[in-house]
Amino acid sequence: MGCATGFSQTVSIGGSFGEHAGLVVSLEVAPILHEHFAAPPPTVPLQPVPLQPDKGRGPPRYLGVQASASTGLILQPAIGVTWYAAGGIDLLPFLFESGTHVGFGAQVGYAAGARHGLLLAAPRLWFALPVGELAGAPLTVGGAVHCQLLVGELQRDASGCGPALLVSRVSL
Repeated sequence: MGCATGFSQTVSIGGSFGEHAGLVVSLEVAPILHEHFAAPPPTVPLQPVPLQPDKGRGPPRYLGVQASASTGLILQPAIGVTWYAAGGIDLLPFLFESGTHVGFGAQVGYAAGARHGLLLAAPRLWFALPVGELAGAPLTVGGAVHCQLLVGELQRDASGCGPALLVSRVSL
């Protein structure tokens, strides 16, 4: 029993559509705790392996949780550049040995620059599929929907939501 560990590094770029449209770029790192992957059945060399009936369910999936830390910028031509740093927690209800994953969660942080104050990065919802390998770990590409909400009467015009492209290296 217990948990296995992993690590994720992600770069994302996407739009933010609110009172003022803009571009959001972020870098994120996250340690991951997940269920242990099932061991493959043992095989004896030169012995035929019995065929297992196909249950039509695909590869086994696992549950994971990650604590994420990110930094980034929100570039809005009408306002300027707002930098932020945030941290949060995400649930990975669909996590596969290949690096494929689906996750959702939230972050809280601080923004500075053209707008400043408390920042909520919520909701965060994404998926990623493996496209190759980078330094011995799966390289994934996916999509996300995210919002950046700046709290405070004078900061709301910098808030927005939109889609994003993600590129991640996920070592499990």
